[in-house]
Amino acid sequence: MTINIFKFSDYKQFLAQKLRALGSTERGYKKRTADYIGCQPSYLSQILGGKPHLTLEQAQKLNQYFLHDKIEARFFILLVELGRASTKDLKDFFIEQIHELQQSRFDLKKRLKETDQISANAMNKYYSTWFYSAIHMALAIPELQDFRKIALKLNLPEEIVVSVIRFLEQCGLVEKANGGYAFTKMRIHLDRDSDFIQRHHINWRSQSLQSVEKNLNEDMHFSTVFALSKSDYNDVKEIFVQAIENARKIIRPSKSEEVCAITLDVFKF
Repeated sequence: MTINIFKFSDYKQFLAQKLRALGSTERGYKKRTADYIGCQPSYLSQILGGKPHLTLEQAQKLNQYFLHDKIEARFFILLVELGRASTKDLKDFFIEQIHELQQSRFDLKKRLKETDQISANAMNKYYSTWFYSAIHMALAIPELQDFRKIALKLNLPEEIVVSVIRFLEQCGLVEKANGGYAFTKMRIHLDRDSDFIQRHHINWRSQSLQSVEKNLNEDMHFSTVFALSKSDYNDVKEIFVQAIENARKIIRPSKSEEVCAITLDVFKF
């Protein structure tokens, strides 16, 4: 059972839930955990239910024991520091850092770890209209590595397709290889405050609307409006961020046979 540490504002609540999850699959889990951080199981129980707090050294050992990554480890230490803080000013200091780290989890560029960006001028052209990225992705499909076939598939003039392919080569996004095209190490993912992000979203949502009008059985469209608590709002966003990550794990190694698009919006009024 996976416990999402970023949902917690109290490290003792997280630790209690984490240990319960371990207890459902492992015998003697509490003793092993206590031994690992250098205390008695009874003292660990006191920490969970009373005033004692973990030391920062014990917190770091738990980071190692739970195999936390760097961001999870930093977040857990902040929670422990918040629990140990004795003044309002210090608590507010740690609460602000905790909130910032929670919100950074929704920064998809950090989550998806894209690197090797093309130049700003090239990005300006790439995001000027939808068909640059569509043609870019079409070149990953062996059966479409011909400008005439791409033009037919995307319903575009052949001269536009030729111009875009030349641009993609010039800025290093694709290269000729084995009679076709191959993607290079160059990748593109925009920051949420990028000058190009608004145009990118508009480009593909306009294509999404055209897909809705076609009403093809193999496509999927979902829209809903709902009311929920402020805390659950972030939980819902996290579900979709994880879904994007999981989808990319499938997409990356998948054989290129179709050009597809995902548009996703979760927002408050």
